[in-house]
Amino acid sequence: LYPTLGMELSGMISVRADVNDNVGVDSVQFFVDGELEMTDTGGNNPWGFEWDTSLIADSLSHTLYIKAFDVAGNVGRQGPIAFVIMP
Repeated sequence: LYPTLGMELSGMISVRADVNDNVGVDSVQFFVDGELEMTDTGGNNPWGFEWDTSLIADSLSHTLYIKAFDVAGNVGRQGPIAFVIMP
């Protein structure tokens, strides 16, 4: 999962997660501070999106976690990790 624990971020960043499953991953959801930020249904590793961090509060601790859904309907979770947005 990128970004990693404790990173200080600013501007546009690439949020990425390597997700694998024995029956195939269907989608990956990315949550920031408990709110769904993006759902990737692209079907390829790494899963992710481009994120404009200037849209959330600076100098505060934030969390990121993912939920991955496989084609059989199972759900896995990774994270949360904490990070800080810098001005």
